[in-house]
Amino acid sequence: MQPSSRRHPTPRASASQGSPARPSPLAPKTTILDIGDHSLDPSKIDPKAVWVLERLNSFGHTAYLVGGSVRDLLLGRTPKDFDISTDATPSEIKRLFANSRTIGRRFLITHIYFRDGDVVEVSTFRSLPPPGHRSHGPRAEDNEFGTPEEDALRRDLTINGLFYDLRSQRILDHVQGLVDLDARIVRIIGDPRVRFQEDPVRMMRAVRHAARNDFTIEPHTRNEIRKQAHLLNTSSTARVLEEFLRELRGGSSAASLRLMWETGLLRGWLPELERWLQRDDNDEGADLTWQLGPTVTAYWGTQDAFWNHLRQLDDRISRDNIFPDDALLCAFFLPLWWRAAFSLHAETPRKLQRLWRDAFWQSIDPLLASFGLGAQRRESFYLSLHEYWQLPSLSEQPTIPLALRDLPHFSLMVELFRFELEANELPIPRWLDNIRIAELDPVASFRWVF
Repeated sequence: MQPSSRRHPTPRASASQGSPARPSPLAPKTTILDIGDHSLDPSKIDPKAVWVLERLNSFGHTAYLVGGSVRDLLLGRTPKDFDISTDATPSEIKRLFANSRTIGRRFLITHIYFRDGDVVEVSTFRSLPPPGHRSHGPRAEDNEFGTPEEDALRRDLTINGLFYDLRSQRILDHVQGLVDLDARIVRIIGDPRVRFQEDPVRMMRAVRHAARNDFTIEPHTRNEIRKQAHLLNTSSTARVLEEFLRELRGGSSAASLRLMWETGLLRGWLPELERWLQRDDNDEGADLTWQLGPTVTAYWGTQDAFWNHLRQLDDRISRDNIFPDDALLCAFFLPLWWRAAFSLHAETPRKLQRLWRDAFWQSIDPLLASFGLGAQRRESFYLSLHEYWQLPSLSEQPTIPLALRDLPHFSLMVELFRFELEANELPIPRWLDNIRIAELDPVASFRWVF
């Protein structure tokens, strides 16, 4: 677990005390919960994070477990990541950990790497911006080193502003996050109007945490989301896409997207998707019964199919996520593509291929472009989904045509098709029932394409 041997600094004389912290006049009264007054079990902390914390402490640095990991541990959940904040500067962290690399443009963060591929993220306490300062997003010049209190106030949500001191096993709350955690409330730290103007992506985080934890968004925060939703389009598309992928990976896409719809955030981010979801289920469109069969046609022909699809996808991911990020996006867009196809007309099988192609480029491609995906990547999505729509047409064939099996995305599309049928209790075709899982490697067959 330890890094390769290298000459390291000598520990400071007092290992039990961290660097002196100057109090922040802007921080509210700090709440401290001693061991026995909280439910956080230190044995649930990843041993690698424990090792990093202990090493920082042994060299006299103040270091805390911070953010979502503390929140999840208090909720009795297993965190996916264990982030650490410290008074050690990036250069000091680098000297202490040979297995590390400093990254970041907005603010320097150190990643500590381990042989099994795990990464522990360590950041230096950030200071508050100058009084009266306004920015249109997080900038490097805004991020100077500060105190633990200031660092807590720089975070997005009160429930993410909790610190855990491994040495004393105490929880430090500089932002009244414990009260909101007990009340199951999502609240922005500071003035929501200002914080959303600084970084509009915070609106997505507020919605994601409320949806994932079944919390309520505090009224002032919710009202400002509705007012500031249009600012989301001013944010980096890469950052917005990453936030949405976190919803998909975390198994909360259905609840998050519906809450984005209710708060008006979806209109500010993807107005095309909101308009598309508001289409009437009774709109006249293509009759694909002859191609897909009556059961599949009845399922995909309703708007409820989209929300049911997302709920089933969330459940699958929560239990067993075998899909990489681009596969998750394909799964997200599947019902949208089918619904777009139903809005078109294809009287004969000869026109079907053009129908699917037109449905993609007219309805799905603009949404992918709004996600910030380039033309080549969008073309790969089209090829993947183009293979998918051929699967229902196999009907009761006992085997799969070799021409299909040799396609680059086929293994993944088979797994997505199997998931859709099982999740919605639709009949399993003979060819799909006969196929051996060992014959397919959906992740490997998909990963290289993108």
